Amino acid sequence: MVLEDPIEAQPSKIQFPSSEQLNTSAPSRLKLRIHRSRFIEWAPGAITAIAFPPSPPPTPSTGKAAQNFSLSWFGTLAIGRANGNIELYEWSEKPEEQSFAPQAWVLRKVFPGPLDSKVDSLVFAYRDPKRFFRSSLKSQSKHKKEPAPTLMDLRMFSSGGGTDIVEWDLCTGSILRTYPVNGGSVWCLAINPANTLLAAGCDDGGVQVLALTDDIRGMEWHKRMDSGKGKVLSVAWGPPTLSSHSTPRRTNLTAGTRANTRVGEDTSDSESSSASDDNEKEPEPEWQDSWLVGGCSDSRLRRWDFNSRRVVAQLLTDKLRGIQKTLVWAVGVLRDGTIVSGDSMGLVNFWDVKTSTQFKSIRAHDADVLCLAISSDGSSVFSSGVDQKVTQCILSQTTASSLEDSIIPPPMDWIKAFSKRLHAHDVRALAIWPPCSLFPDSSHQHHQTITINPGIAPILASGGQDMVAGLTPCSTPFGASIKRRVMNPLAINAREALSRTTVFEEGVWQRMAYPLAQEVVWVATKAMVKGKMRFGNEAPVRRLVVGRSDVGVKVWSLKGPKEKRLGGYKDDDDDDDDEGEGDQTSSPVLEMELNVGTNLVCGSVSEDGRWLAVSDGLEVKLFRLGELFEDGSFKDPPRRIKNVSSSILSALPPSSSSSSTVHQPSAAASKLTFTPDSTRLIVACSPSAHIVVLDLSLVPSPSNSDVRVLRVFQQHAEDDEEISGRTVKSLPSNSMKIRRDERGDRRDKQKGSRTIIAMCLSHDGQWLASADERGRVHVFNLDSMQHHTTLPTFPLPTHALAFDPNPGCTSHLILAQPNNVLSIFDVEARLFPRWAQELFGGEEQDRRSRHGHRNRTTEGKDAFRALKPGVEGLVFVKGPMIGEDKNKKERAKMTRRERNESMAVSGPGMDDKVVRYHLLAWGWNWICHIDITPPPLPPSPTNIRRHDHDYDHDGSSFQADTDPYRFANAHPSSPSNFKTIMTYRQLLYVGDLNADTDERRHHQEGEILVVERPLTDVLMSEGMPPPFYKPRYGRS
Repeated sequence: MVLEDPIEAQPSKIQFPSSEQLNTSAPSRLKLRIHRSRFIEWAPGAITAIAFPPSPPPTPSTGKAAQNFSLSWFGTLAIGRANGNIELYEWSEKPEEQSFAPQAWVLRKVFPGPLDSKVDSLVFAYRDPKRFFRSSLKSQSKHKKEPAPTLMDLRMFSSGGGTDIVEWDLCTGSILRTYPVNGGSVWCLAINPANTLLAAGCDDGGVQVLALTDDIRGMEWHKRMDSGKGKVLSVAWGPPTLSSHSTPRRTNLTAGTRANTRVGEDTSDSESSSASDDNEKEPEPEWQDSWLVGGCSDSRLRRWDFNSRRVVAQLLTDKLRGIQKTLVWAVGVLRDGTIVSGDSMGLVNFWDVKTSTQFKSIRAHDADVLCLAISSDGSSVFSSGVDQKVTQCILSQTTASSLEDSIIPPPMDWIKAFSKRLHAHDVRALAIWPPCSLFPDSSHQHHQTITINPGIAPILASGGQDMVAGLTPCSTPFGASIKRRVMNPLAINAREALSRTTVFEEGVWQRMAYPLAQEVVWVATKAMVKGKMRFGNEAPVRRLVVGRSDVGVKVWSLKGPKEKRLGGYKDDDDDDDDEGEGDQTSSPVLEMELNVGTNLVCGSVSEDGRWLAVSDGLEVKLFRLGELFEDGSFKDPPRRIKNVSSSILSALPPSSSSSSTVHQPSAAASKLTFTPDSTRLIVACSPSAHIVVLDLSLVPSPSNSDVRVLRVFQQHAEDDEEISGRTVKSLPSNSMKIRRDERGDRRDKQKGSRTIIAMCLSHDGQWLASADERGRVHVFNLDSMQHHTTLPTFPLPTHALAFDPNPGCTSHLILAQPNNVLSIFDVEARLFPRWAQELFGGEEQDRRSRHGHRNRTTEGKDAFRALKPGVEGLVFVKGPMIGEDKNKKERAKMTRRERNESMAVSGPGMDDKVVRYHLLAWGWNWICHIDITPPPLPPSPTNIRRHDHDYDHDGSSFQADTDPYRFANAHPSSPSNFKTIMTYRQLLYVGDLNADTDERRHHQEGEILVVERPLTDVLMSEGMPPPFYKPRYGRS
């Protein structure tokens, strides 16, 4: 692979191996003109909060002995940013089937924040913790696999420096409720271990406690802790205890099993008993909160008794000379009640809760400690802050020689184990999965506990001002983790998962990608220029690039690489003396700051550059941009079409339920796209998941300036019981066809989010494919305006869609999953072709690849599966033409002027050539060329006799170039099918720049636009102060 590209100086050329030449002895290359751009001024926002779901609360046991259960589960990762957006990430593999995933957590959805808002604190809580835990225990006692908690089992709360606590609707991504807190600004939030109470540290020095009720009431005020002099900057709950009035009594297991059985559950395993046993059933034990602690701004930690609401202890921290007060930015509690605090002096302090004294102080940082995280077993404490370092403090045994022969076990002490710099600026948030559980060990008290991911290393998530989150395995260096093999969940296969180190000191840090679920770059490739004609009265085109910010858009104009040449084509035989003529340049032509209620969610620009559509969390806005002058400016200012939102709302069916916001009609959109002819706008409504097709052909007329609704598709909005689940059944034929299953999918029966997250159109505008968060994919025929087919439900939501534009393959739909799994579906035949299954590997190949078994057949696919972060988009680019140029010799004898005049009349003379499109999959820091050419059809004896003259002496065909099945590799799963380059970093967009005009139709090389956003540019553009740096003697 060859790469030559100065940034924004001139188009670069990147070369991939061409699939047409893989069978020949002289390999050729797929040459692409890459326009590398870094002028998009977009920033995701600083990371201010990271949260995982809490540890499930155990159920007190009424049996003879407590039981411990294990659960394979990677919880939802939530990231809050300074611009008010909240991102939800899901694990990219099924933990019950595979305990490792190279892509780790992948972006599921983004909640747009209200205008001028931020997220300072973020917490999860279980919607019904008791019901969930009982269900899990009963299913495991019957040796059944119970699915892990889903997003619908959780509730999410946030605060942003104001006086309100916000509860988010995890289905729709909008604000569900706001709760005013009468204590001033809210600095921090904390959920109690039982997931029933929410504590909020306030500006007045007190802690407001609110009770989490059902979905209708939401939250109610419970009590208020006494106020102090300083602000409560951090808060944490102490370990709970079993209520004394309902201590469980040892009874027989049968009675305990029957007591925990809910209505409608199977009771065949329990023995029959008399009615008197029901009357003698004791009240169910409950967990009771004892105390909570808060870090304050007056150099103190205050501990409140939960029942009396009084301050029972004040822990005084150290002070620097000349500084009046020390700020306690972070506080945490271990299972034994030990309090851990991090303050503005860079100290991590450990406090004894019984004596209210400090027994250990560690100089962990050179500046403020802003966040803490505690491992699941409580043996490690991670801290970070302004100095960009992440420090691990571990609980280690004393190894003094005097204690070696002693019978008494050596004492434990906290020590600083290791520090390393993971970020380029202040670190604002830390979180560990699995989370730390504050419930006492089941061996001391009679209750059942659950262990999350046994034998798998925990993962530390971190983020801050550099706007990119990171993941690191963080096993404890001493103790049980080195005596047994702990699996690394970030490995690419099972063999590497057991061989790669999981200790924090030696673990490999992995960056997460930009949140690109909301596209930030859109391109118009056929924007006509007014006042300049060329080639038979055809106007030249100008490419427009639209970049999105939180509240506005900016448009750049890209000049074509041959635009300065007066209608000529540069032939391969031309000299290179004017190679620099007509270099790619960009210039801003329009900037719009929109009046929106939330941050922008999605947008799109039409191919002809005359329409621009954007949407925030409330409504869709449509603008007509007008025509372009030769200098790149617009003739008229943008004009907004004002009836778009009203037209969408009037076309949507009424709400089916007034109690749920999932079915409420809204004029907002999750995805927007224009048809290739720029006459229709496709709107994927959010949160109702209706697809609305708007007609724009009559808008330019003076007598009519309103859009017209052509069709509303409701397939994504319908409940699963109505559309019925679909499964894939193996058939004896060479393909896998779709069959209906009356049982449906249990996962889809839960009322959850069905937001459309991916949508694409075929190049001829006939087919529309859309995918939602439930893993469903629907295909629509826009010619007949009918629903065409439904694909089988995928185990993971589809991240990217693309239609193949090659002749004979226009009905092939390519789907990409977040774990880099590709699929090809034939829309017209309604089946998955057999050759596509062999290309991307079947179930047996996937199983062997996960366990580290590789061969030449699966080498390319395995390398593609291991790319991290995962795939962000799919794009088809135009490659070199295939065939014979009959006029090439005659054109070589002409002068340049004669050639230009000849092409202006009759075209370039390449009518016998066939344009070939190639598939590029791209991620955050990689671009991969994937050959998806169908295999050659086995020639029949009749075809062989008829086309004997079509084959050369070496057996290669040169006549049947228009048949897509002729362009095939020697092996359908050859490693040459996947070619990856890692040259580019922090990609925002990769797209095709070739327009279907006569000027570029016969261009020998394809053109793509690559938009980068390096992290250094992001930090410099935001105007942030430089990161903390402490010079040391003898160090540069």
